[in-house]
Amino acid sequence: MLHRIRGRATAPTPSAPLPATPLDGPSYTAQVLLVAARLVGVASATDLTPAAVTYAMNIATESVLGTLPEVVAEATRAAVREVLPEAYDRETRGEYALRLREIAGRV
Repeated sequence: MLHRIRGRATAPTPSAPLPATPLDGPSYTAQVLLVAARLVGVASATDLTPAAVTYAMNIATESVLGTLPEVVAEATRAAVREVLPEAYDRETRGEYALRLREIAGRV
């Protein structure tokens, strides 16, 4: 650091440590689950089908991870696969969406 008047280097003055900054929002994994929950939750009273889950997950991963570096996107896909719940028998789309939102709140 240059001294303002003399123009020569001076030792930096100690300052308070930087405050810890919280994350600005949910993790990428949580974002994928939340987008998928919104998509699955459409027509919430109808029965959940595997095709509905696949469609929602494909759209969610592409919309959230599409612009990220491939390494980050692949790690997030793996994390989503780890926490993605199996559908219950005769579960509605709305019930599954609620479970996705609950999981998103924990990751």
